[in-house]
Amino acid sequence: MKPIHLIIIVLTAMTLTVPGQNTINQYEYWFDENFSARTAVNVTPVSPFQVTTGIPTTGLPEGLHSFHIRFRDNNAKFSSAWSQYFHKVTAVIPSGANVVAYEYWYDNNFEGKVTQTLTPQGTVQVIAGIPAVSLSNGSHAFHIRFKDDQNTWTSVLSQFFLKIQAGSSPDKNIIAYEYWFDNNHAGKTFQTVTPQSGIQLITNIQASSLTNGLHLFHARFKDDRDAWSSAQSYFFKKISNPGVISNKIYGYRYWFDSDLASVHLVPVAPPQTPYLLIDSAIIPMIPDGDHTISFQFKDSVGRWSGAVTDTFNFTGPMVNRSISSHTIINGENSCIDALQTLTVGGNGTGFIVQGGGIANMVAGLKIKFLPNTKVQPGGSLHAYISPGSPYCLSPSPAPELKEDVNPETVLNKNPSMVIYPNPTNGNFTVQLNGIQEYSTAMLKIYTTMGLQILESTIRNGRSVNISLINYSPGIYLVKIFHHNEIFIGKVIRQ
Repeated sequence: MKPIHLIIIVLTAMTLTVPGQNTINQYEYWFDENFSARTAVNVTPVSPFQVTTGIPTTGLPEGLHSFHIRFRDNNAKFSSAWSQYFHKVTAVIPSGANVVAYEYWYDNNFEGKVTQTLTPQGTVQVIAGIPAVSLSNGSHAFHIRFKDDQNTWTSVLSQFFLKIQAGSSPDKNIIAYEYWFDNNHAGKTFQTVTPQSGIQLITNIQASSLTNGLHLFHARFKDDRDAWSSAQSYFFKKISNPGVISNKIYGYRYWFDSDLASVHLVPVAPPQTPYLLIDSAIIPMIPDGDHTISFQFKDSVGRWSGAVTDTFNFTGPMVNRSISSHTIINGENSCIDALQTLTVGGNGTGFIVQGGGIANMVAGLKIKFLPNTKVQPGGSLHAYISPGSPYCLSPSPAPELKEDVNPETVLNKNPSMVIYPNPTNGNFTVQLNGIQEYSTAMLKIYTTMGLQILESTIRNGRSVNISLINYSPGIYLVKIFHHNEIFIGKVIRQ
């Protein structure tokens, strides 16, 4: 299982249609909360209007930002602002790189994706009919990504849409809308409006009952055929005092599905604003299949944001795995795992990590590197043993690769932690191998919420017996503090 990352991308062509005879004669945009520095662009009056131009970001530092744009018609009325997060990075674009293909799919059906090749071109605008005959009526998600001639795919651009029955009359009017905050759909506010084919929602939204911090606003619209649009959602931050602009993210927590009893709490040090979450998630013992992951963020005054939820498909690691005739290309960062033994290279073309490629290997018992395992200059291969959780997690701080992690073998090796048996019915042993004679290490056991429940001492590299008989089943973190080193593992209490 690859680490779960939060990826936010922005800036694509968009089209705005104004009902009636109104035309668009200007648009203006700005970044983050700097509305006073907005840029206004006059255009030849037209309807509909499509923005297909580059937006300069040279004055922005690298990191997470928000982009906002709104449009003005010939009656001097502005549309509501369209907002999106994006991440600015310094990208090195290969000279002469061209788009050569794109692929798209609906909902979570990535296996049913459609791939379309293109004549190589520097930029591409997809203006084509996308068949949706096989989809049921109702709300769906559309996903698309593009590939260049370096065999690199872009991030996925996704959009919700509503499919209606073929032959439905286009002469429908909006008669109502409703909105709600965060996940409180039961507390939604419903408002009827005079029937109209297009609506511009310009009204005050009451948010006095919300706590300070990050929230989500959702709105959807109903037509005279009693059909609802898909919900439009936007992030916003509520603060009591407009002068409090130094509020920062101090931590976040996440959980899977509805398992609120197993929330993972992660501090953010130092506190940051804005905060871009690019980290590995600790995957619990969940079955293969579709799951959800939810995040909340805590600010400097201790308040939590509304929950942000996404879906993913989980496939647990194989017990034993062999990988050969495989190449990690430039720019690829891959992780390969196995519950017990991982065998790399050997047959066919072997296993190759090209320059600029990164390969991470993790297994619960042993990793075997056979002939034809090659790392080219500029490439990186990292391998480590993780008996307690052989998933593809961030290896820092990870023990060095050991061919033998038998707990009875204590030789002069680099320090490494061994936990056995794991999973356990309550009693297990923790051993720190390879530390100097007469050296002492401190062992601490934590819940996934970060609460310390046990503490013990390991001396002379000997093992220490731990009992979790009096604690409920679940995942517990094991940390060993030895001089300036910290060893981290997990034990599963069945």
